[in-house]
Amino acid sequence: MHWRKLVSKDNPHLHSWDIEDVSPATVTIESHSMEDVHGDDGDKAMLFLHFKGGKKPLGINAVNGTIIEAHHGSDADKWIGKTITLRTATLTSGPLADTDCIRVAMPDGMKLPGNCHKFRWTDTIKKGGKQ
Repeated sequence: MHWRKLVSKDNPHLHSWDIEDVSPATVTIESHSMEDVHGDDGDKAMLFLHFKGGKKPLGINAVNGTIIEAHHGSDADKWIGKTITLRTATLTSGPLADTDCIRVAMPDGMKLPGNCHKFRWTDTIKKGGKQ
């Protein structure tokens, strides 16, 4: 069990340790909202997706937003009712290398922009599959 799951169980947002036992997990987008988040670079508004039957929303960063856009277009209102698959991953480049995260599964053949931090799927490693 991820140590953060033990100390962050009351965190209101979805993190990789919340889905580590069920990843990959296909979810249906129920709604979205904008929420203020606090970070090292100050406060900012972030898009959050809420899922049917889910208890916590997922904050959408540029990478996951780009992947969802490839699946369902750029209009977030049209994402409601659509499904995406959430997977656990670990960043392998950039300032947060070795950090666990959630990534939306990419459509076949999709290439991320070159400025995105590289990552590797961890759910397939845990289940003995290939990446």
